[in-house]
Amino acid sequence: MAAIPVNFLLERLGTFLVKEAKLLGGIRQEIEKIREELESIKGFLEDADKKRDRNEGIKTWVNQVRRVAYDIEDAIDEFLLRFGTRHAGYGGIMNFLGTLSSAMTQLLPRHNLATRVQEIKKRIVEIAERRRNYDIQMLREDTSPDATIRQWRDYAEANFLEEAEVVGIEKDVKLLVNQLVGGVTEGFIEERSGATAEEVGEDYMLQLIDRSMLQIAETSMDGRVKSCRIHDLMRDLAISISREEEFSFILDMQVRRANVVSPRRMSVFGENKRIEDDEESVLSGAVGNIQLLRSLLFFRVGYISTPNLISHSGQFMLLRVLDLSDVYIEKLPKQIGHLLHLRYLCFRTHWELTHRNRRPKLPRSIGSLQNLETLDIRDTDIRMLPNEIIRLRNLRHLCMAPWNVDMPKGFSNLRCLQTLTGLDGSRKGIAAEIRELKELRRLDIEGVKKEDAEEIYGSISSMRHLFRLRIEHDDDHDDDYGDADFPFGKRLLESPPPRLQVLELRQLWELPDTLGSFNNLSKLTLTDGPFREDPFPRLESLPCLSDLRLYRLYNVDRLECGPLGFLRLRRLQLVDLTSLRTVTFAEGSMPSLKQLWIHHCGLAKVVPHGIQHLKLEVLSIK
Repeated sequence: MAAIPVNFLLERLGTFLVKEAKLLGGIRQEIEKIREELESIKGFLEDADKKRDRNEGIKTWVNQVRRVAYDIEDAIDEFLLRFGTRHAGYGGIMNFLGTLSSAMTQLLPRHNLATRVQEIKKRIVEIAERRRNYDIQMLREDTSPDATIRQWRDYAEANFLEEAEVVGIEKDVKLLVNQLVGGVTEGFIEERSGATAEEVGEDYMLQLIDRSMLQIAETSMDGRVKSCRIHDLMRDLAISISREEEFSFILDMQVRRANVVSPRRMSVFGENKRIEDDEESVLSGAVGNIQLLRSLLFFRVGYISTPNLISHSGQFMLLRVLDLSDVYIEKLPKQIGHLLHLRYLCFRTHWELTHRNRRPKLPRSIGSLQNLETLDIRDTDIRMLPNEIIRLRNLRHLCMAPWNVDMPKGFSNLRCLQTLTGLDGSRKGIAAEIRELKELRRLDIEGVKKEDAEEIYGSISSMRHLFRLRIEHDDDHDDDYGDADFPFGKRLLESPPPRLQVLELRQLWELPDTLGSFNNLSKLTLTDGPFREDPFPRLESLPCLSDLRLYRLYNVDRLECGPLGFLRLRRLQLVDLTSLRTVTFAEGSMPSLKQLWIHHCGLAKVVPHGIQHLKLEVLSIK
């Protein structure tokens, strides 16, 4: 499995040489030679992996190959870190002076990189010579899934299981074909022609499921995988290989020792333990050198003092992934802006940890994180983002709490955005801004005002990649949204985005006479609207609808589904339809329905007419 870090490094080196050609100068040729040497060594790694458990010398050789690959990666990241500060200025004369200053100070980092490159190149030559001493053969490179599966099987047989056991669980052993290469935000998964990195990652996940390497835990009504689990045996195997390959480690706060020297990826389990101020060095004390960490994730940690965690940011300068989603913090300190390699940041706050009249804020230094791709602040009370957020030109996913979060003017500069949730739609000019976000796949927008709605609908309708949309109007104008001149959401339904799959509309009063082209819509939620008529006749012909949810539609007094209506519907939820009197299913309707929920629908206390025609697995009426 030593080929994993080498393959990843070779991909990074190719990208690095192209993007930073001018910055590297004469060093570029030396790095290209290292890349060529590693390419030649890679062909011997499969044979070495097979023999290393029988020969300590080969095992040492494999470890040396892996270590030199890591050292090259470290040298590149540290070099880029020195130049990353060039982009962290605040514009104007300060930016100019910063550029001038950086031009004068480029010589030292480039000299340091050149020195390290020469040292690493010498080590690679020695490693190549040492290979001959162990009779390691060049094998024809086979990167097929079956070949990788064989490697995992050989490893499991040698370290965990008897031969008979291996044969018996062969389908489960297929579980870990690419398990250690996952994580889009670390750059392991790259875009393909016509597909984003996220879409490629989802394809990898489906391949793991197809090979019984992952088990599906939950699916949506349209068949999409929502969550997975892994067999205990495979989990133990993954943890063991991750540790041996120095890929990742687990730190149990109860034990306080991970027995590793220089971890690159670490998961911290706390069992709801609080990491207090006097434990600021708990991570470095537990594992030694943490300066090479690329990923740091916390699980079941009750509370952590982030100022003490990140204020010593010199320890985390190479960090790419920081996941604090399973831990409460008081605030995000300004030192977060020092982590220039950071690609993924997720954290949450708790109302008990913040002053009642002082909501948490993102520090202005967030604008320095030029490599940030994901910012997840859904579990916070942040209501406004700093102006500096618009500098994050590589940001792909901005997930905010549903509190009508105010975005600064100019957020249309975030042209790479694929996900935008919690957006305050009440600000003037919002329609023009979102129209520029051509890559959006998911949009949640709150507080849309009557006078801006039509323009916002027009912007949304033009989004060619949008597949998930949630839109709510301004609660202060409830009485206006029933006017004949302005039926909220009607135009959107007449001309929807072409790839829309999931739609949630709030305060819709009526459906248009003719629905637009909803050839891909699989989930529809209509909520909080004084509907004037039965919506079934106009919805039942949607070709792909598998999940329909109607909540708090005040004036709907009957629902009638005709023959051959809702052919692909699998789940129907009717909740708080306070005026509902009757529900009728004609024979031949909803042939695919598996789940029917009728909750708190007031007057609808009788069993729906024609329910005997349905082939239900779940029926809940209360």
